[in-house]
Amino acid sequence: MEWILICDYNPRCQTVVQGFVEESAKALGASQQEVYALGIAAEEAVVHILENVPAEMCTERFEVRCTVLADGIEFRFGNLGRPINLQALPEYNNDRPEESIEGLPFFLMSRMVDRFEFVNQGKEGWCTVIYKRLAGLGADAQMSKREEEADLSSRAAEKLQVRRAHADDAPAITQLAYQTYHYTYPRDIIYYPDRLSEALRKEEIVSFVALNPMGTLIGQMALFADPGCRKIAEIGALMVHPDYRRSRGLLHIIRSTQHFVTAADTSFDFFTTNQITEHLTAQRMSGLFHFHPMALRLSFFDGLVADSKSSSHGRINLLYLVYLPKPLGPIRLHVPARHASFARTLFAETSYEPDWEPVEESWHNQEPTRLGVHIQTEQAVGFLRISQSGPDLADAVRRAVSQLLFEDLKTIYVTIPLWEPGGAVLDESADGMQLFFSGFVAESPERWALLYTRIIRPRLDFSRIEMLHPLAVALKEYVQSCYQRAVPD
Repeated sequence: MEWILICDYNPRCQTVVQGFVEESAKALGASQQEVYALGIAAEEAVVHILENVPAEMCTERFEVRCTVLADGIEFRFGNLGRPINLQALPEYNNDRPEESIEGLPFFLMSRMVDRFEFVNQGKEGWCTVIYKRLAGLGADAQMSKREEEADLSSRAAEKLQVRRAHADDAPAITQLAYQTYHYTYPRDIIYYPDRLSEALRKEEIVSFVALNPMGTLIGQMALFADPGCRKIAEIGALMVHPDYRRSRGLLHIIRSTQHFVTAADTSFDFFTTNQITEHLTAQRMSGLFHFHPMALRLSFFDGLVADSKSSSHGRINLLYLVYLPKPLGPIRLHVPARHASFARTLFAETSYEPDWEPVEESWHNQEPTRLGVHIQTEQAVGFLRISQSGPDLADAVRRAVSQLLFEDLKTIYVTIPLWEPGGAVLDESADGMQLFFSGFVAESPERWALLYTRIIRPRLDFSRIEMLHPLAVALKEYVQSCYQRAVPD
């Protein structure tokens, strides 16, 4: 016996396919647990197919074929999308879920059914196959019954609810942060329920949380509104309870956050994220949110540095990425001459339409430079922010950096406004202060700044900085060349 469903490569067909799979199983007398498990596997299968189909194929169709076997049910999902590299399928690491999220869909499919595989059909594309024994069919009824009872006791089989966090969820989020990170998460507001509750109420933090059937909060992902500009939000705080790292909670939270970020009516105009450069899966995940790399925050804080060869304690490097859900129109950028070409490369990937001002433009401002200094003692980092560039800009920065060198710091960051032409003046003197160009950071959706860095100790090892996105690789190489020029061996 066979049933066939034909669908467009359209995200709206996801629920149709899932319903087809679930109703086919019900027609054969499958239990509620068996139907639920097949529904999970079907959802992940169709999401994987739709995410890997080129945009020009959205008008094509694919087939889902259901075949009733002697002891179970098999579904074959046609797939004319991109070829699948079976040797490079990501594996899910239960101990490091945030860093192996790409492998979670395949892990879940394999857990929910008795057989899951990708079949290469040559010129016919690929086929995703899932098969599950049903307790009401064949001689394996008693075995299937025992497996079902085992699944019922498993956290992976629990149906989770994902929703927007409420202010009264704050104590549970604090508990989750401790269970996930202990006291190492960098944003300390997570550990103050009263402050966190108020931030949620005022929408200074927007959080999506996952709850188990008992109502216990077991996962979350948050967006933090920038205190300097409420139009900007930073995405982070992805966490899941250790007992639920084999569940779908993490995927659902990411997808709910993704839908919020890409929604046309979101209250934010601009999104950022800072990713540890060694966490390659986190970099892959940024592709779901259409983020673009714009800067490197090098030697940001102390932590465990792990790459493909070894792990050791050292300074953590961050990749700064941005996403604009909607075009914001032209912005004015005064970029120093030697960085102008690379600036065009970076901004070309965003939805900005920069109004590139000529660097030779005369500078009429005669007001003195205004700047602010902020020190984060725990991270051994100093921040020097220029709010207004004056003709004395280079001297003002030189004096401020000299004073910061008396502090017990490891890194100094300097930001120069790009909406004024003063950056060209500082850039001429930057090498002499061992300040090197590190990219561009946003102070508001319309106002960008040049980022310069001075590393006091230890010397940077760029071989430990891993990148995936081709533009991120180009950014690393460009920043490395600037560092070697300002801080020669």
